[in-house]
Amino acid sequence: MANALFSTVNRISPVHISNQYVTETIAPFMGMLVKGTTQGIKVYSDLDAVAEDFELYSPFWKKARAYFAANGDASNLLALTFAPGTLEAAPTPPSNVTATPTKDGALIKAAEATSDGSELSADAIGAVTALKKYYFAGPQFWILAEFDDEVSHAISNFVELQNTGVYVAYSTDATKLQTYADNKKDSALNLARSR
Repeated sequence: MANALFSTVNRISPVHISNQYVTETIAPFMGMLVKGTTQGIKVYSDLDAVAEDFELYSPFWKKARAYFAANGDASNLLALTFAPGTLEAAPTPPSNVTATPTKDGALIKAAEATSDGSELSADAIGAVTALKKYYFAGPQFWILAEFDDEVSHAISNFVELQNTGVYVAYSTDATKLQTYADNKKDSALNLARSR
């Protein structure tokens, strides 16, 4: 994993503008990450607005329906669309570096660098890149529209580094949620279906 991707984001103090008009403030309480083709955000105030952009009974629409049913008109929902991303691998530092003095200086030898095997998928990179860009767009709670184990862990680790906000991880498989125990900014939910 490259350190630049998983770094903290600093909130820049908001600009205060005074005018003589009354304007409505949109403050989304929750943000939902959804995979798409381009990165962007959109705020929805009701389920009808969601239905204009997402198919009925799609994973995003179902979660939005549950969200608006529980909150009514009290809260807005932010959709954060992420596209699969790429990341240049950070160079792995060489190991076993030795220096042998010579009359002209020193002879430096090092073992060949190898990857540590912690490469992320394109979806995980895209999700964290989008989240990093829009993290302070308003939501305090973040969820995924469709659970993907690797994307979920990447988001979880990113939110943990920020020390603000909460990531709600959920899965129909409770064993996948056991690995989130060390992250304090996560809430794990098992959505097992009753028969």
